[in-house]
Amino acid sequence: MRYFKGIIIFLSLFVFFSIGISLEWKTLGPSARDWAPLTVDCANRRLILFGGGSYGLTGRWYNDAWQMPLLLPVTYFWFPLSVSGTPPPGRGGCVAAYDLREQRLIIFGGDTAWGNRVNDAWALNLNLFRESWERLNPTGTPPGNRSVAVGIYHPTRNSFILFGGDGNYYNWFNDVWELQLDNLNWREISVPGTKPAVRGAMGGFFDSKNNRMIIFGGCGNNTYYNDVWAINLTPGNESWTQLFTSGTPPTPRSAFVFAYSPKSNKFYIYGGWSSHGLLDDVWCLDLSNLSWAELTPSGQSPGGRRCLYGAFDFYNGNMIIFGGNRYTGYYFNETYFLNVERVRTEEEIVRTEEWKQTGDLPNPILLISSPSVNFCPIQFMIPAPQKVRVKIINVTGRIVKNLYSDYSRANIVPLLWDGTDENGEKVSSGAYICELELENESIRKKFVFTR
Repeated sequence: MRYFKGIIIFLSLFVFFSIGISLEWKTLGPSARDWAPLTVDCANRRLILFGGGSYGLTGRWYNDAWQMPLLLPVTYFWFPLSVSGTPPPGRGGCVAAYDLREQRLIIFGGDTAWGNRVNDAWALNLNLFRESWERLNPTGTPPGNRSVAVGIYHPTRNSFILFGGDGNYYNWFNDVWELQLDNLNWREISVPGTKPAVRGAMGGFFDSKNNRMIIFGGCGNNTYYNDVWAINLTPGNESWTQLFTSGTPPTPRSAFVFAYSPKSNKFYIYGGWSSHGLLDDVWCLDLSNLSWAELTPSGQSPGGRRCLYGAFDFYNGNMIIFGGNRYTGYYFNETYFLNVERVRTEEEIVRTEEWKQTGDLPNPILLISSPSVNFCPIQFMIPAPQKVRVKIINVTGRIVKNLYSDYSRANIVPLLWDGTDENGEKVSSGAYICELELENESIRKKFVFTR
């Protein structure tokens, strides 16, 4: 059994230099909040957090964005994400789905004030160091205003698929909508078969192996559910099917963490709210045989909480959760992770099955993200302040570009090579080497740059 691990994030990683003094309090990580969706940015191997709020305590919904590297659990730090453009109004309970083709988050709906649901659509473009907001203005009739719906990105259809949610004044839905991203058009999908009852605050994910969207739990009209449903998403043959599971199922619930591992084809849930109150349990649904199993992690659990989101870090086999509330006015900003699957990577550091505060990095790490055309994102991590040089070298050993040379105090430093040499001339496509040179050692990694 993997053990429950958690971290309270304390960020003091960068030294900011400016002229003059700005008398302003800053938070070292996301403030306490609930209903803030977490989404994995696959292209840049990081976790993205957007929005959420502490409305019952501060009267605020947020529109900030944060990022967490998913290199190793020891690199689980939150960093503010600098995004250009006009952001959406602050909100919580919105749907966020990762558009793999365009490397962006599609964000829909949510609460912008107490009981004020919206139905606008936004894109958070996630090209590294060029992140930007874009308001989407689809044609067609959009879904009704709603919060706590569930949505996925469908790669074959190149669509954002939306199910259910809570409209204004507890007007629950069980409809299915598609935002076609090729022509940016909304349409309602008429799905034959017996439908799930109206609901919101449920879990859902895309089962790519079977081309279907899986729905679990949620609540509607004062009823809590623990049923499992599937929508066949074959174009023109969409249909609902209730999936009947074996084993003792979880307590009916809503507002829980849900995370799906495509590698193991397992669906994990944690916590939430039921007719009996707060929940603090962990369950796994194995999609290969539709069997439920309760997990019993050791260590100090997060404690009962609700209205929080999670994500699955498939690089490290961890379910990650953030924030939530215990009741209106009692909010959290803690981040926990539970190692439920063993995953080995070339940069793996030996993991210890115990509670541990992040920031204890035993070895330096150099990561070359998947280069996009004309740009190559690079990140390095060092365990202690020291003199650092980063160079781009060609296969003959000649230095192409001195990318970084400084005394670094930061644990994690992001860089971006724009494909030019020391003279500012563009280099040709081909194989290159990035070298991280430290005081007592150096690390080299080979990569392919495409012009």
